[in-house]
Amino acid sequence: MSMDDVYERARRLEQELSRFNDSLRASFTEVEQSHSHVAPLWDDSMRREYDVTWKPLEETMHDYMRRVGPRYVEFLIERLRHLNSYLHGHGS
Repeated sequence: MSMDDVYERARRLEQELSRFNDSLRASFTEVEQSHSHVAPLWDDSMRREYDVTWKPLEETMHDYMRRVGPRYVEFLIERLRHLNSYLHGHGS
């Protein structure tokens, strides 16, 4: 695989990861809105059991959306800049 191929694959990864992050954010917002609609109506032992599983997942998702996902996209963009400089010189 040539360095040009590596660049193209990394560029596609950055684009698709950005799309994934946007889609995840939109979907998770919808789930949270649904939770807020059902919360006043659902207050029983099953809900408390559900929350034991849900809360850690919710925290992990928020961490990914706020920190992990954006940092990885930034990392890829920075690597793409370096690779572009390598392939095309600093004047590009």
